[in-house]
Amino acid sequence: MVQGVKKMNIGFIGAGKVGCSFGHYLKQQDLPIVGYYSRSKSSSFYAANLTRSSPLEFDELTKKSDYIFITTPDDVISSIWNQMLKYDLEGKFIFHMSGCLSSSVFKGYKDKNAHCYSLHPLYSFAGKNSSSLRNTIASI
Repeated sequence: MVQGVKKMNIGFIGAGKVGCSFGHYLKQQDLPIVGYYSRSKSSSFYAANLTRSSPLEFDELTKKSDYIFITTPDDVISSIWNQMLKYDLEGKFIFHMSGCLSSSVFKGYKDKNAHCYSLHPLYSFAGKNSSSLRNTIASI
């Protein structure tokens, strides 16, 4: 690894339309997707197959990923974050992709030395294979 360059192992919590599509797009850009965690094992396997990554358990994904995208329904993002607080998050970049919530949902992130953001693509995801995101604008 080049000195000063952060590893970029990317993981997704949530394997629905946004998680699959965004992961597929990132994989097309040759970025390393380590895997997906989802409540539904079949969704995790589908997303992992789409991105040539792995279906992972929550703790495994949190430990292996340097960049974590939370692509779950809005009403569970806070509980996902609270579950993540049990792990070492130092130096990790964590994003939720809700259009309704701000990054303030990441309470206590400074104490964990994590970098947390709200990333919202201005795009309507019609399905799990919407990967033509090159010209999509996003707000952070």
